[in-house]
Amino acid sequence: MHVLLVEDDLVLADGISRILGGQGMVVDVVQNGLDADRVLQLRAVSVVVLDIGLPGIDGFEVVRRLRLRGDTVPV
Repeated sequence: MHVLLVEDDLVLADGISRILGGQGMVVDVVQNGLDADRVLQLRAVSVVVLDIGLPGIDGFEVVRRLRLRGDTVPV
């Protein structure tokens, strides 16, 4: 399973990434909404773990853009 983790708190992102990776998941980590939107335009992921309060654009805007593109990936 390929997970996109979007979290701007580096300590929290590291912990979550280690836990998911320990369960055999491939985890990509980005720290802001604009990077998340870019990644989601370029490659498919199985699931997105998304913080709401992000620099750039917030998590709600990331999901709005994702759905406007017709992407139904679980968030």
